[in-house]
Formats: sequence, structure tokens, C-alpha cells
Amino acid sequence: MTKLDIDAETYLIYPLFALGTAASLGIVQTDIVSFIDLGSVVFETGDIEWTIGRALSVVALAAVLFNRDEPFDFVGWGAIEAWAVYVTIGLIIAPPFFPTIQETLLEPIWAFVAFAVQSIGFVLITYIN
Repeated sequence: MTKLDIDAETYLIYPLFALGTAASLGIVQTDIVSFIDLGSVVFETGDIEWTIGRALSVVALAAVLFNRDEPFDFVGWGAIEAWAVYVTIGLIIAPPFFPTIQETLLEPIWAFVAFAVQSIGFVLITYIN
């Protein structure tokens, strides 16, 4: 695949990312998939709960990051690519650590905005490659 193109794998991985993110943000019900509850806690430390949906999002994003045409190299990233990765990962990971962000994302409009930003970041990461 060439640079500035969307990988075919993205079309398979993005639905998993979107499902996990949407469930984590409360946009869809966590039991939308009949055989698994995306709201189930996988790991808990203190007041921070990592759900299956949040873990699914992180794993899907990691799959795109590691499935690159060029070697994985933080130093070679451009500003847009670094921003896309940091914001996308930040919106997945930050809510449990920052109660204010978590409370804000409980509002449907802000949950949708976060979902849109994460989705754009996901596609940019694979597009820039």
C-alpha cells in the first residue's frame, strides 16, 4: 500500500474500533453484541475501570499503528500524525483518569463529538500511514 491511502485492513478493523468507542461513550448500548457485554470490566485499578469496549478500541488502534508500510518510528512522525494518535488515544484513555472529561462525555452531544474526533483520528492514522 502506498502512503496517503487507506489500507484494506482498515475497513475490517474500523468497525471494531467504532463499536468499542461508541459503547464506551454511551452512544450505543453495551450489550448491542448479543454474545458479549462491551461494558463488562476487564481490568480495574482504584476508581478506574477498563471495559471490554475501551480495550477493543485500544487494540484496534494498536493494530492500525503496527500494521504500517513504513517501520514503526515515533521520531519520523509528522505533526498531523502525532496529533491524531495522541488525541485518539487520549480520548479513549483519559475519561477514567479525569472525572471532568468523563462527566462531559456523558452528554450525548459531546459523546458524539468525541466519537467523530476519534474516528477522524483513526482514519488519519491509517491514511497518513
